[in-house]
Amino acid sequence: MRKRLALTTLACVPFLAAASCQTAAITEPCDVLVPINPAPATNSYLVANDRVTAVAIAQHRGRYQKYRCGK
Repeated sequence: MRKRLALTTLACVPFLAAASCQTAAITEPCDVLVPINPAPATNSYLVANDRVTAVAIAQHRGRYQKYRCGK
């Protein structure tokens, strides 16, 4: 009896997981974009020492401005 119950439970796990994994649809890019405004000293440090992060911040700012978030 226990073996049958365990097998039944294991068979239902994928369906339970799928039913509980509902996410809200994102309708606006501004729902997830937040402003990133480091201090000028931080900007200078990132440009000099961490170019990858500086480029990522610049790209993020471009997307933030493109969608006119925060207005």
